[in-house]
Amino acid sequence: MEGDSFTLPTGVIKIQEDDLIMWMCGDYCIAKLNISSQVISETHDRFRDRLQLDHQTGSLTITNTTTTDSGLYKAQMIGQQVSRKTFNVSVIGDISVSDLSISLSLPLETQHLDITQLCQPSVIQLVISALVGVAIVVVLVYDITSRRAEQKRRALKSLSDHN
Repeated sequence: MEGDSFTLPTGVIKIQEDDLIMWMCGDYCIAKLNISSQVISETHDRFRDRLQLDHQTGSLTITNTTTTDSGLYKAQMIGQQVSRKTFNVSVIGDISVSDLSISLSLPLETQHLDITQLCQPSVIQLVISALVGVAIVVVLVYDITSRRAEQKRRALKSLSDHN
């Protein structure tokens, strides 16, 4: 969600002294970490003051996210072995019901529909449908119990007529 933070793990338990970790977003290098030379750099203004690198694992945390932070992130760890990790990140913005609207273009007219106007009748229809359903159940239960009571009366009358 927008405004939150997320962390992308390298999978490394502890960076070795000569290891180099490079983080890419799309085609841009956004951060580098090398423990031995104490090189930590942010090389892209888009993430200014929002990147945090874990000095133990090389994991990257991005704070105060925006939807523009969505994209493909790659970590390349260069040490005794070279390894890569790739993450596809989607940052979702807040959407309130009042922000939603639909515009329909028809051949002769354009009508703007407000989703709040569309939702309210649906809720009312749902409540009415539920009440009608409850009423149907009550009528069915009454009908079944009435029929059973009538059958018992006939059975008792039939027994008393035979005695």
